[in-house]
Amino acid sequence: MKIVYALESTGLYGGTKVILRQAEALTHRGHEVTVVSPEPFPAWFEGTVDFSQASLRDAGPFRQAHWVIGSYFRHIPSLFSDRMIARKLWHLSQGYEGGWPEAAPDLPEIEKVYRFPIPKMTVSPQLSKSLGKQFPGRYYSVGQGIETQYFYPREKMVTWAVEDKLRVFLVGTFPASVKNIATGLTAVWKARNRLGSRLQLVRITTQNTRDAEERLYGPIDNYYVHLAPRKMGELFRSGGILLSPYRKGEGFGLPPMEAMACGIPTVITGIPSFLNFAEPADYSIFVSPEDPDQMADAICFLAGHPDEAKRLAHRGIEVASRYSFKKVAGNIERTLRMEYIRRLCPKWLHALYRNLGMKRKIIYAKCLKFEVPKVS
Repeated sequence: MKIVYALESTGLYGGTKVILRQAEALTHRGHEVTVVSPEPFPAWFEGTVDFSQASLRDAGPFRQAHWVIGSYFRHIPSLFSDRMIARKLWHLSQGYEGGWPEAAPDLPEIEKVYRFPIPKMTVSPQLSKSLGKQFPGRYYSVGQGIETQYFYPREKMVTWAVEDKLRVFLVGTFPASVKNIATGLTAVWKARNRLGSRLQLVRITTQNTRDAEERLYGPIDNYYVHLAPRKMGELFRSGGILLSPYRKGEGFGLPPMEAMACGIPTVITGIPSFLNFAEPADYSIFVSPEDPDQMADAICFLAGHPDEAKRLAHRGIEVASRYSFKKVAGNIERTLRMEYIRRLCPKWLHALYRNLGMKRKIIYAKCLKFEVPKVS
């Protein structure tokens, strides 16, 4: 299949990383995949992707594709306005932008885009369910992946004695309300008042707002801006606890999954996306997103109970092992083929395909020559 992704920005953001890794994994499966963005190829990305720097309003690259995957409410309307592109257009959602208070001025445009009659891919079943309630349509959950080449446990697990220094990782952009970093800073400050100099805060962000954060917290021990994924994995493997105080609007939450993959015990909020990482939900300590005292209690508990921290670390590694971009690429491939069958075949034939086992689905698709669907 010939697939083109429309990418608004190539900045070092989780959403950008996901799109590039999806494209790379689909390429490894033998598909012809290109990422088009108005910004230059990201220097921070250590991967192999066919990339084209061009305006997203230039229809040329998209008209040649079998499928087009848009990922942001600002560029999807121009793609949808072209009839040739609209018929093969998908909306990839990694989280609902309209749920963020700072998105209020753009809410009418965001809602309009989510109501477009095009199929949507999401990174989790929970996100498909929540979006489907507000914007009825066809949703396909393709799952989420992590960069296993960067996020993996060290051979010997890092644990601590109750008197050792302990680092608390806090990842996210301070101005983004969904990341709830202000509450996280308050929680770490409260924990520091109880643990003293033993506790050290490690902030990782994509936007330098250190002055504003230090007015809340005081001097921050370690402050990293635009930390490359490779370096982030190395930092996690040096040991500590991750606190993710994110609010309900978070679509998935890569930092806690990446931390778990590195063997870091986590304290995360009991929001739907985090609670749905795996069953049973025994891989973290869950806290309220609006209760810094509860977060501080959880940090202090792990600081004094290294055995429980070790259990969470091992369980987190097991959960994170289920998430890979290889699996995501396979899901996207099957989703695109399913949509092609849905469009071209009678309803009864489509229903038959849905009920087949996976091996028979693959044989069936190949026999009907669905390897390169022509939908333009």
